[in-house]
Amino acid sequence: MADLLYLSQYFTTTLSVVGGIDASQTTGIVFQDITGIDTPAKPGLFLLNYSDPLNESICEWATYSYVNTTTKEAHGVVRGAEKGAAKAHDNGVTVAFPISESHINRINDKLTGVDPIVAPSLSGTVTGTYTLGGTPTIQGPLTVSPIFYGSIDGWIYSNDTWTYASANTINVPTGAGNRYQVGDKIKWTQTTTKYGVITAVSDTLLTIAVNTDYVVTNAAISYNMYSHQANPLGFPEKFNFTVVAAGFSTPPTGMLGCYSTVGRMATVSVAMPNTGTSNTTGLSVTSPITCATVAAGISYTAQVLGGNDNGGYQTNIVSGINQASATITYNLNAGAAAWTASGAKNASYVSITYPF
Repeated sequence: MADLLYLSQYFTTTLSVVGGIDASQTTGIVFQDITGIDTPAKPGLFLLNYSDPLNESICEWATYSYVNTTTKEAHGVVRGAEKGAAKAHDNGVTVAFPISESHINRINDKLTGVDPIVAPSLSGTVTGTYTLGGTPTIQGPLTVSPIFYGSIDGWIYSNDTWTYASANTINVPTGAGNRYQVGDKIKWTQTTTKYGVITAVSDTLLTIAVNTDYVVTNAAISYNMYSHQANPLGFPEKFNFTVVAAGFSTPPTGMLGCYSTVGRMATVSVAMPNTGTSNTTGLSVTSPITCATVAAGISYTAQVLGGNDNGGYQTNIVSGINQASATITYNLNAGAAAWTASGAKNASYVSITYPF
């Protein structure tokens, strides 16, 4: 999870980078002096281009994981942490280490996003006479139930360090299977808040379903959380993805794809409003979520809302996905009739639900 930020009150220094820094730079940010940083090995926040009164049009807040005491360079920097985007800054601008919204917000998030805690030792039956102010008021037995404490928004802080592995994978500490499972929702911050659905868990790696709304970037990860709930606060209704269709020499234009999940069930929707030019007797699209293996011989199908084959309108098109597959195939009818390997074809719209 994102660590709380440490304070170095009333300390200012200057940026010591020849030529200054640009708006995208997250490494090579060096301070002239760090003697006033009380805990350089801990995460904190600095304010570039500080002035009094503050000019928010030119200043910038940024967070860091630690400061190297030898090189005086900030590491794990996240630019534009508050109140606007990152900006370019000249060498020698004043750098302050003030208290800010991030300090308070992280404390609030930590208090409202704690792991559920159960106090089972309070469960049981107590017998006897109970008095208030010396006067017998309650005669036993008295039953005490377990007390549960947990987050109110459905999210749990991971208390782990997450790092970039690829656009849809995240490195996590060993033992991930003891905390995360397929179907869990996750969210994390890389300048903005991002969301994903876990599709695979290994000992040190989480894989999320590919989408075009949120990707893991090669940058520091903070505020990382997970949820076992179906609908934690703020989680997107759906994710969009790029539709890749097979069976065409010229694919249809304007294709749209999206998916949503509940537990370990995925609903994938594909719209193909225009026709393309056929060059095979098949038609298929690639889903971002692979179908689970449930039991031998089971596959999942859905009726398609119309389409075209060699320019002729079709009403009986059926789609399906097999176990351990990410390919949604389309047949002209339930008898798996083949498409014409020429002319205009498409399968206009389908929504198919299956486990993953």
